[in-house]
Amino acid sequence: MEVRFEVRNTGAAIEPSLLQRIFDPLQRDPDAGVALDGSLGIGLYISREIAAAHGGKIEVRSDEEETVFTVSLARQAVTGRAR
Repeated sequence: MEVRFEVRNTGAAIEPSLLQRIFDPLQRDPDAGVALDGSLGIGLYISREIAAAHGGKIEVRSDEEETVFTVSLARQAVTGRAR
């Protein structure tokens, strides 16, 4: 059993060449230029690693209508209570 949630965004589609490596660290859209917000391009990489550490995964699909990130995490039964 798993828990899934999606994050959707409308706007321009992500180019297929970037989509293939979007979870790699320090990847950016070459047309984006210098990031004015100070971001490093590691957020999606870190997110993927956190999901994997919890037995899950993140997938992305993008077309002219929307971009969707789907997060799937393994659901585990609670075996005890924290005290």
